[in-house]
Order: sequence, then C-alpha cells, then structure tokens
Amino acid sequence: MSSTRKVVTPVWLRSSRKSRKVRLDIDEVTCLFRQVHPEAADEWDARLRLLEALKAMDGSVIKLPDTSTWDGKRTPALPRTIRILGNQKAVPIKRARAWAPELQDLQDWVGSLRNPITLSALEAINEWIIRYRDQDLQLVPTPERSLQIFGDEKRLDQLRAGDAALFGGRLSLARLGTYVTPLPLIYQRGERPGPMRVVENLASYESFRHWNADAYSGHPFGAVVWGEGNKILALTAGLLECASRLHCDTVFYVGDLDPEGLVFLTDLCEWGRSVNLLVRPHTAAYRFLLDHGHRAPFVRTRDVRFADLVGHFPKEMREEISTLVRSGHRIAQEALGTEALYRTGNEIFQRGTP
Repeated sequence: MSSTRKVVTPVWLRSSRKSRKVRLDIDEVTCLFRQVHPEAADEWDARLRLLEALKAMDGSVIKLPDTSTWDGKRTPALPRTIRILGNQKAVPIKRARAWAPELQDLQDWVGSLRNPITLSALEAINEWIIRYRDQDLQLVPTPERSLQIFGDEKRLDQLRAGDAALFGGRLSLARLGTYVTPLPLIYQRGERPGPMRVVENLASYESFRHWNADAYSGHPFGAVVWGEGNKILALTAGLLECASRLHCDTVFYVGDLDPEGLVFLTDLCEWGRSVNLLVRPHTAAYRFLLDHGHRAPFVRTRDVRFADLVGHFPKEMREEISTLVRSGHRIAQEALGTEALYRTGNEIFQRGTP
C-alpha cells in the first residue's frame, strides 16, 4: 500500500531548525548525522550515507548547492554547506504492505523512522525475506546476499555496524543467512610439525618463510604467518583454523620494537587467552633485535602505558624494552632478516623454543 505524507525533518536536523539556522556547514551536518547513525562504520561509509540522505531530501527539506562548488578533496564529495527550506513539499513514500515475522520485533522502531534511506533498505530486506522464506538457503558472504537483496553487492557492508549486525545492532546478519567474509590468512606451512610463527611485516615474512622451508634440519616452525601489521586481529579466524589444522597449540609473534608493534603483540596475546590458544612473544627474536638491531628515533603517535605492553616478556627484558621506547627509539624487525637468519638462525631458534 502506498501513502502520501509530509516529509518530516530528520531528527538529526531538528535542533538546527529550532535554532532558526537556515544554512549549515557540512562539518556540523556530518557531526549531527553520525550522532544519530552510529552504524556508519567509518569515515567513508558515513560520508556516503550522508550524501545519500542529503540527495533524498534535496528540494523538499533542504536545498543543495551546485555540485561544482562541492568539496572534492575526500571521497565521496560533499557540499560545503546546505540550506534548510522553510516550506517542505509532500512527496509519496512507499511503505511495505506487511512486515515479515522475522522483522516483527523491529516494528516499533520502524514506526518512528523518518529517514527514507533507512526505510528503503528495510523494505528491500523485508521483501527479500518474504520472497525466499520457503527456500533452503545456504549461509553466504555478505556481498552475495547483498546483491540478491539490493542489486548492489556493497550495500549490506555499508549498512552493517561492527561484524554481525545492521541498523545499530537491531538486525543480525545471521537472520539474513549471511556473514562477513574474514580476511584470508597468508602463511607457508613448514616441513614438519611445530609452533606457528607470526611476523608483522611482509619483508620479514618473506625472509622467514624461505629460511623455514630450507631443506636442512633445525628449522622449528610448523608454519610462518604474515600478520599484515595492524590487520592481525582481523585475521584471527584464519589463525585459529590454521592452528587447528596443524595441531598447533602455540603461536610465537615478533614485530617491530615500537609502540605500534607492542600494541599488536599485546592485543594478539589477549585474543589468544580468549580462545585458549597460547600466544607469546618470540623472546629469542626480540633478544636478537635488542642486541643487534639499529636504534632509530620515531615520532610518538600513541599515548600508552609501556608497562601494559611489556608484561608478556620475561622480567629481564621488560625494563630494557620500556627504556628503549621511552627514549623515543625503535628497532625494526627487519634487522633479523635473510642474512642474519642464514648466519645465526639455527642458534637463535634452537629446538624451536623462545
């Protein structure tokens, strides 16, 4: 059933109308929008959704300037200002005939919605549920389900908040038979069983995988894994699967000796405790870095308590690492590279213990 009603000013613009402001700066508009739509996962997603909402209201609630004046320094481009109209036109908005039982618990929330973009997304989901209710659907990645629902493979990922929910956590992806595709884990299996070694940077992964795969004995790792720097916590599903396949109960990590690298290590160790997988710093590798690595100054970008980041190291190393980083210096993991590995690797990693 279709109905015609007056377009109501969205809640995120009402405070501006009450203050009688007619023209709003885009930074103010963005701030108001994100307060009401926390499901916008990141800056790009928030800008895209805001652009869609502004276009939907253009000519009824607001007036957008000519696109030639928009700020195109970031993607997508947005108008630098918007003008709120005093008189709002009546426009038809399509409403669903009936909500599927799977969405019944959302009806009170749906009834209070005034954002046509959100309503349109919900109605598309509702129609898809009704159409496919009697079919035996498999669990599929979000882009595949999104293409079925919206004709746009990216829309579900734009709508979702966190890893498994839509509309501020009100609708789980599981109810749509879909899931967020985990990032693939890049690793090379060793010649024999042993603990897994995760390295932070790509160059270190390249050196360690070649060294670990060499024919002569003494190389201790069951697999060498690329942690992809700050993506390591997005790779934990693959890391856990890899550990299960290799019957591995221990993961050794090594990265840069700087605040970022220590944060990655700490986060990974805490994740390991949550899944009963032992994650430890490879102290033999870190010992080599402290003894032989090049100390370089760095610009501090994190306000951290170093005592919280060195607790996973042996007592005799904690103060040494804290002193290094507090002094404004770092050691890159690449100091333990190909040449060092082939020269002293067997001695450093004797029997595969840290």
